Amino acid sequence: MSSRTYQIIIGVLLLLLIVLGWNAFRDKGKIDLQSTVISSLEDEKADVLKDLQDMSDQYAELYTEADTLNNQLLAEKAKIDSLISEIGRFKSDDKKLRYEIAKWKRENETLRKIMKGYLVEIDSLQQSNMALTAEKTQIATELKSVSSEKDMLAQANKEKDNVIKQGSVLSVLNLTAVPIRIKNNGNQVETSKASRAEKIKTCCALYENKIAASGMKNIYVRIISPDGIVLSDASNPDVTFNFDGVSGKYSAKRQVDYQNETIEGFCVYYDISGGLTTGLFKVEIYDEDALMGTTEFELR
Repeated sequence: MSSRTYQIIIGVLLLLLIVLGWNAFRDKGKIDLQSTVISSLEDEKADVLKDLQDMSDQYAELYTEADTLNNQLLAEKAKIDSLISEIGRFKSDDKKLRYEIAKWKRENETLRKIMKGYLVEIDSLQQSNMALTAEKTQIATELKSVSSEKDMLAQANKEKDNVIKQGSVLSVLNLTAVPIRIKNNGNQVETSKASRAEKIKTCCALYENKIAASGMKNIYVRIISPDGIVLSDASNPDVTFNFDGVSGKYSAKRQVDYQNETIEGFCVYYDISGGLTTGLFKVEIYDEDALMGTTEFELR
């Protein structure tokens, strides 16, 4: 083969090498460009995902006392989580990725505007709740103050009533209680012997009291034996009256028409039945339910 032919073959091979080298260089540029585009799209995708995840986390922290608003917040969070899942399914080399990223960005912006609206609404609700709480606290304080004033007034009225009640209780003078026996001629004779006593005579003067209620009053006498037993009325042994906040038996009772003037020689008689024991007896006399005075007598 001639040298000329060799030269031609070598020239053709060199040309082929140049063409192949150029094609390889061009393809490498395309690949590098595509890689750059894919990397850029991946970054955009990651940014969108991060933004959406941040919104989802913010929704998770939002809470109000309004159930309807809470349901709306949960629904918006579900939309965001669904979009996050959708984005996660797309691969970096997907031909639709550029289009989808543009769509996701639009949806992301819409969702963020919605969230801003909810944030404003929640802030407004919180401000209203704070105002209502402050108002409720103020009302509670005022009610407590009114209640305290009411209690103080009630206590003052109670003390006033007690003073009036205590002041309206009749006073007794020269209170005495003596055992007596009745002679055949009707005369009363004092005795200190238990075997001879027939009645207990309790006498006093009901002193003048201008603030006491006038009219018919019940005057009660309680005679307490040395062993602490109240002598009961033989004709009606179960009768009781209220005194000092309790209910108890009385020995004798008498009504008197009291007209706010002193009544001298007021006496109440207790009929003895079955005899009495010896010892010291205590006698109490009451104006209705208030104790007026006490005295004692002794039987041998």
